[in-house]
Amino acid sequence: MDYLPKDIKDYLFGYGFVYSEKQKQFRPIGYDSLTTMITKDSIETAYSFLHQKQRIYVHSTLDWQKDDITKAVEILEKML
Repeated sequence: MDYLPKDIKDYLFGYGFVYSEKQKQFRPIGYDSLTTMITKDSIETAYSFLHQKQRIYVHSTLDWQKDDITKAVEILEKML
């Protein structure tokens, strides 16, 4: 059975997808209008930052250093 491109677009639209001319692929409806996107790189950067701060916090004997780390993590939590 042969499908016309219009038929495929209509079918996928019914399941929440639209064809993006810019990306030349089907994407979830509204995806292209998102202004922020979490990338793999940003997740890896955040993980590295938090892992490093956790290791320093555990071994630190300086109260000011622990306070600074706590404040940094609180700022990150507010961003989520």
